[in-house]
Amino acid sequence: MKGIDFTHVIVACIGACATVGSAWLAYRRGRSKPCDTYDLRRHPLFERLRYMREIMVPRLDVGHAEKTTCLRKFLSVKLETFEEGMRDWAAKPEAMHSGDVVGLITSLVKEYETKALSAGIPRIFVERFADHHAHVVDATVDALSRIASSELYSELEKQAAALDILLYAFVYTVRSAEDAISTLNGKLEAALEGRT
Repeated sequence: MKGIDFTHVIVACIGACATVGSAWLAYRRGRSKPCDTYDLRRHPLFERLRYMREIMVPRLDVGHAEKTTCLRKFLSVKLETFEEGMRDWAAKPEAMHSGDVVGLITSLVKEYETKALSAGIPRIFVERFADHHAHVVDATVDALSRIASSELYSELEKQAAALDILLYAFVYTVRSAEDAISTLNGKLEAALEGRT
């Protein structure tokens, strides 16, 4: 496994800083209480995931028809699973705890991997993607855990910051998938053709 790419950590921190900065500005403008009426189900993360699933993913092409179909199907499953899971989470105004967030991310990862395998995605690709995307997941989970345990945020701000970080993390999902598929050479084709 490679070391952590600090670019991902920096991007996640930018999202968190944007949330804290907007809360600070609101405070300075006289609203000492955090906004308690914002519906997190309308967070930009959900539109971004839908855009990725409906526009970006169908346009992906890795130069090999079966590999392209595999990549598109895998990403569609992953994005849909996370969109549904995070939308359900955002609908619950419960307190955010570090273990809850890590548990949610872990369960969503297991869920999309199971769904991908059931949809006919070869295990070799699912595992290779997990290897290529691990540093993004690690940095994301670490940032989410820190936000959850922070006393600087209200509960709503914690959830909004978590969704902001996930928004940036999903930028790297497509790149990780493309990197993973490009490293499999003939192994993926063999698995897709049932020769393994």
